Amino acid sequence: MGQSQRVHHSGFSPIKTTAEELALTPAAAIGLVVGVIAGTMFLIRQRRLQSPLVDVGLFANPRFSGAVLGAGLAMFSLVGVMFYSAQYLQLVAGLSPLVAAVAMLPIMIAVGGMSVLASVLVPRFGYPIVFGAGAAVAAAGMFAFSRVPVDDGLIVAIIASAFIGAGIAPMMTLATDVVVGAAPPNRSGAASALSETAAELGAALGIAVLGSIGTALYRSRVLDGIPAELPPEATEVVSSSLGAAISAAEQLPSEAATHLTDLARHAFTAGLGAATIAGGLVLVATAIACPLLLHRGSALADSANPATDIEER
Repeated sequence: MGQSQRVHHSGFSPIKTTAEELALTPAAAIGLVVGVIAGTMFLIRQRRLQSPLVDVGLFANPRFSGAVLGAGLAMFSLVGVMFYSAQYLQLVAGLSPLVAAVAMLPIMIAVGGMSVLASVLVPRFGYPIVFGAGAAVAAAGMFAFSRVPVDDGLIVAIIASAFIGAGIAPMMTLATDVVVGAAPPNRSGAASALSETAAELGAALGIAVLGSIGTALYRSRVLDGIPAELPPEATEVVSSSLGAAISAAEQLPSEAATHLTDLARHAFTAGLGAATIAGGLVLVATAIACPLLLHRGSALADSANPATDIEER
């Protein structure tokens, strides 16, 4: 099945298509332009409505913008790395689904623990420091995950994922509180909805962008190293994903299967590394931007109300 057929059956996505084709195709470019224009027109219309679906005016508050930005970018990076971690544990490290789930328990413990601890940290340090430190810890975890090797990388993957979860958990836990507290009481419902929407949008973009980065590098590495005698149909299947490559290798003689599996595993790990570095850079930017916005919002709130206490900062 050719590339155009696969795109037709799986639904059109400019980012995904660019990763599959290893180039920005005309169709993908048109899709991106149409999306940007449609989004711009939507926002312009929302600003003119008395009861908008998206209350754009809320973003004039730096505290609101900082919390929404933190939630969206945190989910962008978290869901993007989760897209790879399960595949790495099962298809590269060779764990069964049950053992892979057990291996992810430390991540859940870190997330749960830091979610509870977040409410203790805020009165002592304030929202800007907690958000900034959380993003920095998660970024360190991302960069560590990018160094995970093909062989014997299980411990590195688990520890790095735990750091990512521990850093992002306080941001997600506190974001809604900051958002609702920053909005006027009569607009708190709209503010809360925007916070949830930002997180969902960040998650979707994380899968699309980070997934496409990894897919593009995986496909490029596989196509560069795949045996020339492999039929074009098989080449297309193998270059589509690591799971497809392993399934195809099971149909080959032992030596060829080993070569193809090693090639695919190394290509996938390279793609994982590139995607997690990108996610880490996003978190570094978040660690800088969010505290600045939250601190600016706190300063504005303090000037309007000198009695504001540290819990609102």
